[in-house]
Amino acid sequence: MVRLLIAEDESIARHGLVENVDWKSNGIELTAAAENGMEAYLLAQEFIPDIIVTDICMPVMNGLELIEKLCREMPSIRYIILSAHEEFAWAQQAIRFGVDNYVVKPVDDAELVRTVKAVYHKTEKMRREAFQKNIDYFLLKNDRLFMERYQQLEDQLVLALRFFQIPEMEEILDKIYAMFSGRQHSPDTGSTIHYYRSVCIRQFVRFREVLSAQGGNDIFMGIESVIENELLPLDSGAAILSWYRRKLHEYANVLVIHNQSRVERVVERAEEYIRQHYAHDIKLNDVSSEVFVSPQYLSRIFHSEKGISFIEYLNRCRIERAKELLHQKNISITDVAFKAGYNDYKYFSNVFKKYAGLTPRDFRKKLL
Repeated sequence: MVRLLIAEDESIARHGLVENVDWKSNGIELTAAAENGMEAYLLAQEFIPDIIVTDICMPVMNGLELIEKLCREMPSIRYIILSAHEEFAWAQQAIRFGVDNYVVKPVDDAELVRTVKAVYHKTEKMRREAFQKNIDYFLLKNDRLFMERYQQLEDQLVLALRFFQIPEMEEILDKIYAMFSGRQHSPDTGSTIHYYRSVCIRQFVRFREVLSAQGGNDIFMGIESVIENELLPLDSGAAILSWYRRKLHEYANVLVIHNQSRVERVVERAEEYIRQHYAHDIKLNDVSSEVFVSPQYLSRIFHSEKGISFIEYLNRCRIERAKELLHQKNISITDVAFKAGYNDYKYFSNVFKKYAGLTPRDFRKKLL
C-alpha cells in the first residue's frame, strides 16, 4: 500500500483532502496531514511516506524548502506539489528540484488520486529496473539459474513475512544465506559488493512495504538510517552476508512479539464487530474486511486464540442474545430468532438446542 503524507496550510482544503478522498480503496494509506512545512518535515521522519503531496506557499517552512531539506535526508520520498496558476514559476522551480508531478488548484480529487498512483508506479518501475542492472554482473557470468532460485526464495520469504510465519522465515533465510555463502570463492569486486548491498536493501524495502499494509511498518521504521550506518560501511561480501543474516534474525525476533500483539488486537476487533453486528447476516469475509486481514488468516488466528471457530463464536453470541430475548414474553419466538440474527426459524431452533440443550419453546416454558 502506498504511504502518503499531505502538507496543506489551508484548513478547509486540508480537511477536504483527508475526509473527502477515499484513499484506502485506492490502495493508498494516508499516514498524516500537516498544516505547514515544518510539521510535514517532522511527520515525514516519523512515518516515512512513499509520497508527499505538498502545497508550495506555507508558513514556517514552505513547500520548496521542505522538499529541498528532505531530498538530502530521505532521498527515496517522491513529491507532488499543489499550486495555483499564479504560482507557476514556483512550480517550475519545484520540478527542477526533482518533483515528480504537480496538480493545479483547486484540486480535483480524482486527478490527485490518479497522480499519486502514477508517481508510485513509475517509482516502483525505476526501482525494479535499477535492481535489474545490479544483477547484470551475475547474469553475464551465466548465473541465470542461480538468480531464478534466489527470486523464488525471496518471494517465499516475503510471503512468510506477510503471514508472520517466523519459523518458515528462519528456514528460508538460512537457505538464502547458504546460497550466497557458497559463492564466496568469487573475488570481492566492486560489482559483487554493490550487488550484495542491493540485495539487502531490496529485501528490507519489500519487507517494509508488506508490513505497511498490515499495520506493522513501525518494525522497519528508520531502516534507511540502519542501512547507512551499518550496511554501507561494510566492504566484503562475507561481512555483508553476515550482517544481513544477523539483522534479519533480529527483526524476526521483533516480529514474534509484534505478531502476538497484532493477533490479539485483530481477534479483539473481530470479537467486537461480531458482538455489534450479530443480528445481521454477517460472514467471515465481512469481519475480515473490517479488521483488514484475509478470511483464511482470520479463521486461523481466531481459532488459535479463542479455541473455537468463527462460526461457533458467532452462534454463541446469537444464542446468548436469544436467551435474553426469550425472557421477554411479549416477543414471539420467530421475532427472537430474527433479532438474534437467524432468518430461518428451523435452523435457529436446531442451533439453539445444540447450545442450550433445549428448543427455544421448551427453554421459554422452563422460564415460566
